[in-house]
Amino acid sequence: PPGAVGCSWSPLVAAIDHATGAVLGQRQVGDKRGEGAAARDLLTGLRVPGMVWTLDALHTTQATARLITPDLHGHYILIIKGNQPIARDAAAALLSGPNADWVATTAIEDDRGHGRVERRTIRVAPADDSLFPGAVQAFRLRRDTAGLDGVWTGKEIVYGITSLPAD
Repeated sequence: PPGAVGCSWSPLVAAIDHATGAVLGQRQVGDKRGEGAAARDLLTGLRVPGMVWTLDALHTTQATARLITPDLHGHYILIIKGNQPIARDAAAALLSGPNADWVATTAIEDDRGHGRVERRTIRVAPADDSLFPGAVQAFRLRRDTAGLDGVWTGKEIVYGITSLPAD
């Protein structure tokens, strides 16, 4: 707390079960640069074959993907951002083109709430290790937002990869 003497704060990485909210484990992190190693150490201690891991974009690294797929016999869903520019650009190129070309591999979901309308559109394409270790699919998630009046005001596109097959 502010003003406390002799108190130090250190961040944690944690694994949480999405279904129950239970914390499966956690590791203390000395500084931001050590977060990846702490997360990999945590995952190694939670060997659960078949587990699907979703991680913050900071953990979208080849080392983490290699740990999850062959070593832990699990799967990942990872967002590709600026820390992996080559993979992000490759995924963007793989998933580019007009919507008409993607009808068979696109899903759209509309949602209304919190004072806005949101449309999420996902398109997927097959991928392989040349994109990222263990990759089976790449995806592009587009989020369009509008006011309740139906006027579209925002758009965000993110790219990701997964080791999960389409089925």
